[in-house]
Amino acid sequence: MDAIWQTFASDTEVRRLTTRWSRLCVCHLAKDLRNERAAAQREGIPVFPAQLARPNVPVSTNAAQVYQKLAQRLTSRPIKREAGYLSWPLTAANVYTPKEIEIARRQLADNRDCYNLIDQATDRVVCDFGRNWNQGPAVLFPEYSRMREAARLLRSESFLLAREGSYAKAVSELARGFRLGGARAASPAAPFHCSFCCRPAFTLQRGPWPGQGRAPPSVSRR
Repeated sequence: MDAIWQTFASDTEVRRLTTRWSRLCVCHLAKDLRNERAAAQREGIPVFPAQLARPNVPVSTNAAQVYQKLAQRLTSRPIKREAGYLSWPLTAANVYTPKEIEIARRQLADNRDCYNLIDQATDRVVCDFGRNWNQGPAVLFPEYSRMREAARLLRSESFLLAREGSYAKAVSELARGFRLGGARAASPAAPFHCSFCCRPAFTLQRGPWPGQGRAPPSVSRR
């Protein structure tokens, strides 16, 4: 089963998996279905929900529990959006006043515990939420919306670091967005392929350099 997790590392392998799954979906005859299922199993591709479960992951290297703590924190104490700073996020495509930057820095300091959790999660090399794949289509992914919010928080932090001249630190923090995307990519659920493939572009597009982005009503565009 280890082979299946390695196949998600390249788009070529993902296309191969998608093709195989497509062929399984369009098989109507029992004989064809058996042949396709056997071929998929020979290549290490799971064909039953229970087979999506990955091997046990040591707690010390598993980022899932940290992401769950982050989700709980953002749910119980959401980051205030009164001016739309950290969560918009901040980008070099907008022009901010000194007062707005000061508010954003204060918000960042007030939510430092969130950033600490993001750092802990993205420092770990594996992410497995231990989902019950036997539920099939009923399996839920409640952490993903909060992981998207974490990516926005990282971009805002990187923007503020770049404004201070800490460019190396800004890039280092922004790079955590790629690891965040990798954690989502660890899900073997094929429908989420497009979602996690968007994370690198999502991270780069609105980083501490000029790019596209929505601005709060009080912020002017360059």
